Amino acid sequence: LHLFIRTIKSLKEGVKILKLFRDLYDAYQTELLRDTIFFQIKVQSEEGTRTLSDSETILYIEKLLNEMEGMVTLKGNLVSPQKGIESSMDKLISASEEIKERLTLILDELKVTLNCRVLIYTHDDSRYEVEIPDKYLDLSNPPRDLIIISKRKGFIRFMTSEIQVAVEELKDVEMCIKNNTVNYLKSCFQYFSDYMHLWEKISSTIANLDCLCSMAKLAIDMGNGSRPAFIEPSELQFFELSEAIQPCLNGFVNKVMPNTVILSEGKSTLLFTGTKKSGKTNTLKLIGILSILAQMGSYIPAKSFLLNPKDAILTKMDQRHWSKKNADSFQNELEDIANIINNGTSHSLLL
Repeated sequence: LHLFIRTIKSLKEGVKILKLFRDLYDAYQTELLRDTIFFQIKVQSEEGTRTLSDSETILYIEKLLNEMEGMVTLKGNLVSPQKGIESSMDKLISASEEIKERLTLILDELKVTLNCRVLIYTHDDSRYEVEIPDKYLDLSNPPRDLIIISKRKGFIRFMTSEIQVAVEELKDVEMCIKNNTVNYLKSCFQYFSDYMHLWEKISSTIANLDCLCSMAKLAIDMGNGSRPAFIEPSELQFFELSEAIQPCLNGFVNKVMPNTVILSEGKSTLLFTGTKKSGKTNTLKLIGILSILAQMGSYIPAKSFLLNPKDAILTKMDQRHWSKKNADSFQNELEDIANIINNGTSHSLLL
């Protein structure tokens, strides 16, 4: 239930974010952003199915979330429907409160009868046991209706038949409340589930906005970044990456040697050679990472980047990184090559 309530609150925060982005609509220059923040939903009405306008959609979602948030009251670990929603639960809760008030009155009467103002209820072993200092109670001649439960140093715990009857009634009412609460919560969760398509739409919209904002923040903070340029797909590979550095090292631009990789039109293969630990693997990783960022629509940490769109990035890694249990190195090599042959096309990038 705590998770359910947190989910409702999170969705309400998500709606606030949507409203904020919608207020800035005139500043957007891309259809992608406009299409992301605006969506419409269909609802059933007396006239049939109706499509809500953008403004009606937000109001409709807010009304639903407020309604669901107000369906339950949570005090500590005690759960109950909001008053006025479930009449049967209202009656049971009222009955429970009346019994507790009656138990309080019984305790007040015992304080007068036993001439002890420090009587209290305890709930250690059993609920509503009355605890009294032993100096106020003569065990050789106790009151007629007193039932001694236990003793501890300086104190005696007891109940009366009237208290026992009230406690049993309270247990029965609380059991009914518990059973009804379970059924009521099931109906609440089902009601929430009926609109799952709407919650998923809100969540995916916020996720897309988060991604777009992150990419915008990356472009702003990149400083020396550039916007990749694409040329029409063709059978010939085209790849020109100028003065690029690893994205995670962008803050150390003055301390990192940039890489330039050019695969001119008409060529399909580029071979890297060099001594051990000269940067061959890191350069291959750089090519793969920046290709992914480029096709995501992100700015990249390079002077320029011109390429064909790629339909896949296939890698042939060292067998130490991909060795499988009970498979020798030759089998691993064959499986890697088979994967490349079976899945690669003339538009794929093989590293």
